[in-house]
Amino acid sequence: MSEFVPLEIQSDSFSHYYNSENPLSRIFLVPNKEASNYELNGLVLEKDNPGIIYSGIGVNGAKYSDYNKYPLFFEQLKSLHPDLLVFSLGTNESYDKLDAEKYIRELREFISKIREQKIEAPIIVMTPPPSLLRRKPNIT
Repeated sequence: MSEFVPLEIQSDSFSHYYNSENPLSRIFLVPNKEASNYELNGLVLEKDNPGIIYSGIGVNGAKYSDYNKYPLFFEQLKSLHPDLLVFSLGTNESYDKLDAEKYIRELREFISKIREQKIEAPIIVMTPPPSLLRRKPNIT
C-alpha cells in the first residue's frame, strides 16, 4: 500500500527541486487544486554521486536556428548548473544544404544566447559525422 507524502519543494532562481537522502521508488506530480494552468517543462533525476551527468535533448529535425527561436531553452539550460556543455548538431543543416556562413551565424547566435544566461561553462561544438544523401556523400 502506498502513502501520499507531500515533498518539501525548494526553489532557486532557476528551478524548483527536491533533495532526498533516501531513494524514492515513485514520485507523483499532482497540480495545485487552485491552479487553472499547468506546465511541466522537464524533470531531472540524478544521484549525488561524483561523475558525469549526461543530459540529452533530442528534437527530430531541429537545427541551431530552431533553438535560437525559443528563449525558454536557454533559460532552462542554466538550471542544470553545467560544468561543460557539448552540442552535437549540424546533420539537419547539412541535409538542408545550409551554406557555411549562415551555419556559423546561427551557431554564434546560439552560443551568445547561452552566454546571455551567465552560463560560464566551456562549450564544445561537435559537427556531424559523414552521412549519405541518396547514396552519395552529404558534403556541404
